[in-house]
Amino acid sequence: MRPMHRPQLLVSVTGVDEANAALQGGADIIDVKDPHVGSLGMAPVDAIQAVSSRITTIPVSAALGELIECNVGETDTPFLAGVEFAKLGLSGCGSRDNWINLWQRTRSRIEVEYGFHRRWIAVAYADAGRASAPSVSSIARAAAATGCAGVLVDTFVKDGRSMLEFLSVDELIALRRGLQSGGMLLALAGNLRAENLALLRDVKPDVIAVRSAACSQGQRTQSVETAAVAAFREKLCTLFEQRSQSNTLNCLSRQSGTIHT
Repeated sequence: MRPMHRPQLLVSVTGVDEANAALQGGADIIDVKDPHVGSLGMAPVDAIQAVSSRITTIPVSAALGELIECNVGETDTPFLAGVEFAKLGLSGCGSRDNWINLWQRTRSRIEVEYGFHRRWIAVAYADAGRASAPSVSSIARAAAATGCAGVLVDTFVKDGRSMLEFLSVDELIALRRGLQSGGMLLALAGNLRAENLALLRDVKPDVIAVRSAACSQGQRTQSVETAAVAAFREKLCTLFEQRSQSNTLNCLSRQSGTIHT
């Protein structure tokens, strides 16, 4: 049996102030993006560079927008040099036969031009139909074939609907097993709240990614608050630790022949 682990907590931020708030609240990964311009809205390059240069104790990731709109900005600065993970969305690519080649070429260009030499995370939209994106399974296969470090399942349309309204727990478990067999990470996002966490214990994701749950009033366009991050992290720790302890007790009971009810 795979040991139960607490997923790492990723918090999306817009700049250094929010990054510091997330770090103080217990975030394990800081993600830089602009929530005002879409699910994977790219923050200004100076914001990405500022966060990655200031936050050095935990990994930093960066959203680079959608593939079909990607120009990454005009700059000679290798602003991704301190970034551990980068993501490009695949909305609008569902009907394109050549999306995998375009995805690879764009990633290669970014690596060369902007000093990114770390790990790519493929983004699969649970609401693929609303995003006109390839299916989650198609992106997972392409991610494995193109050397991605993992897959993030998110929602494209930010209308308050959770990722769990589009994918079942069983589908997520199957996805995680497939990724795990290939040595890849599974990250889950998409308006996840503390009350959703119990449903995800059997999925055993490597990362839980939040923005809304970390912000004032639970609104993704408000500011990240240390207290909100800390509260979400506490719930995450409590739920997964409880499951781990339950697994241990069940194992000991079977070994001793004792039944606990």
